[in-house]
Amino acid sequence: MVEFVRSNNLFLRVQETGRAEADFGRYDVRRVVRTIYVLFSGAEIPIAKEGQETMDLADLSTPLPEWFTEEDLDVYAKLYEKTGFRYPLRMPYRAIRKIPTGGLDAKFQVPVFIVMGEKDYAFKFPGLEAALRGGAMDNFMPDLKVTYIPEGCHFVQEQFPEQVNELLLAFLKDHLTCHRSRDVRESPPLFQQDPTLEQSRQAAMAQEIEHTHLPIRGINLHVAQVGRGELGTVVFLHGFPEIWYSWRHQMLAVAAAGYRAVAPDCRGYGLSDQPPEQEEEEASCVWDDLVADVAFLVGMDFGAMPAYEFALQHPERTRGVVCLGVPFSPVPFSFFHTMPEGFYLLRWGEPGRAEADFGRYDVRRVVRTIYVLFSGAEIPIAKEGQEIMDLADLSTPLPEWFTEEDLDAYAKLYEKSGFRYPLQMPYRSLHKMPQRLDAKFQVPVLMVMGEKDYAFKLPGIEAALRGGAMESFMPDLKIPYIPEGSHFVQEQLPEQVNELLLAFLKDHPVAA
Repeated sequence: MVEFVRSNNLFLRVQETGRAEADFGRYDVRRVVRTIYVLFSGAEIPIAKEGQETMDLADLSTPLPEWFTEEDLDVYAKLYEKTGFRYPLRMPYRAIRKIPTGGLDAKFQVPVFIVMGEKDYAFKFPGLEAALRGGAMDNFMPDLKVTYIPEGCHFVQEQFPEQVNELLLAFLKDHLTCHRSRDVRESPPLFQQDPTLEQSRQAAMAQEIEHTHLPIRGINLHVAQVGRGELGTVVFLHGFPEIWYSWRHQMLAVAAAGYRAVAPDCRGYGLSDQPPEQEEEEASCVWDDLVADVAFLVGMDFGAMPAYEFALQHPERTRGVVCLGVPFSPVPFSFFHTMPEGFYLLRWGEPGRAEADFGRYDVRRVVRTIYVLFSGAEIPIAKEGQEIMDLADLSTPLPEWFTEEDLDAYAKLYEKSGFRYPLQMPYRSLHKMPQRLDAKFQVPVLMVMGEKDYAFKLPGIEAALRGGAMESFMPDLKIPYIPEGSHFVQEQLPEQVNELLLAFLKDHPVAA
């Protein structure tokens, strides 16, 4: 093996101390990773001609492989910006000579499974295909299986994850270990959890989320989705100042459990189009077209209102409703006579006032202030001479569960959408809520409430939740409380919310 590597120009270049560093150093990290993925996903061995370096073999006009997205590239680039390339060049390329040579009598005592893409450039290394197809490896590995994926490249696990996963799971199943040398409960973890690695894992999982735009009633609606949906579909509806990203933890959890998670950006939010300024169509009409089949609806904040309304209008297309932060109300919310003038709902309902308030700061600062204020247990109320944005400044820390990276994600999307429509819907449309005094839900409802949600202190909310008023409209209602939960409980305590959500889905299977 060492001999065929030494005869190859690619490995000679990177083995030469300083050469790859100088080659890579001409470009930023993202460009280097991009070029390597372009080159090494091909069927030909990357070999530079005289006067060329390896990075010269592809430029930005060469497209990325179709299975490798710009978002994937961002993840890799971010991590290599942290580590650099010093050690990755040393190990493996400058350590190949250290491969032990005394293994001619090697005999593997465990099963071995090799998955090989037939369009992997490595197939063209001298002797490699012969070793794989000619049976030479069987001498060392009595229990060997080699599977070929016809269109597979060197990065076959990223290119064809479903095929590789199927092969991997079958191998694991065929060699399931039933014996443990000691009780696993007494075994310390092999590795301590590295927060950086955990963040990378979550980032990689997030790349599984697909993004698309659906034309619905004249609006291109941005939709994030993940999961195959063997057990059904779960539609997530966000509130303010949220976007699809607010459901990131729940989307991955339900997808892993076998459901298809669908989270749109509401009209006028995030990556969705802006509705016309003088639009009259009710927002609930959009969900009529989005939810085409039987689904669970999960709503947060004002997203709970269309979830409730859809379930009432279309019980045959609703398997169950889960809502956070806002209980069902049979009449439009009105706080004019029960709350002071500085109450945020009254201030933001006044055309132009919130726009002037928000306009004093950049978008990131506005979103930051809202998350700081609305994650607390007190209702945001401005005093005379104050505006809502004055209630917190940059010295007030973000909630510990809301990172600067989360804030960046929100700010980026609100820089696109602005706040015009988010202020119109919901704050200037609450009077349009339908009266449902005779409402009777025909589907099960789960209402998850954080006990430190400021909404608990809004007039009538706690009484509606704890006093049994909602049960008269919802015969199959369950209300679990999360003691430390804030208004953004699904982001704050995702594991607890996910556990409740998954249990509800399991208790109400779509096929039932």
